[in-house]
Amino acid sequence: MFETQDAAEVLFPDAFSDQGVRAWWYIQQRLHTHWFHVTYQERYEEDGEEMLLNRLILFSIHEHLIQFSNLPEHKIEHVYIITPKYLNGSTNWKMEPLKEIWEAEEPEQEGQAAHIFFLENDKKYVDSGLNTHVEKLINKNRIFCIS
Repeated sequence: MFETQDAAEVLFPDAFSDQGVRAWWYIQQRLHTHWFHVTYQERYEEDGEEMLLNRLILFSIHEHLIQFSNLPEHKIEHVYIITPKYLNGSTNWKMEPLKEIWEAEEPEQEGQAAHIFFLENDKKYVDSGLNTHVEKLINKNRIFCIS
């Protein structure tokens, strides 16, 4: 989950902002957990002509990414996963192109989900609350694929 602070809000005159839209100079994330950076094209119509607007959006959980990817007015171009060092095995945060997300189940805890993130460079990261190795996870199922 991302957080904002009142002091970070950008105040635009009403004439320069869309109704219901608020802007922030920065956001924060308290938890050191992965999140997603998505670039996409948004389809809209102007004067009877279909137009594409290049945009980007940040998601803190994969369920929202999946819901977003199913919206017909959005054409996803790139999805990057931003991972903390404990997840990517390095000494710092990394931003890497994501290819797929798989959901699996912990073998020692029925119903406990784990997630496997497959990167474009064929690396994979496992988000397991029980630190289960990827080979020991069961009932693996692909839930997201960037096409």
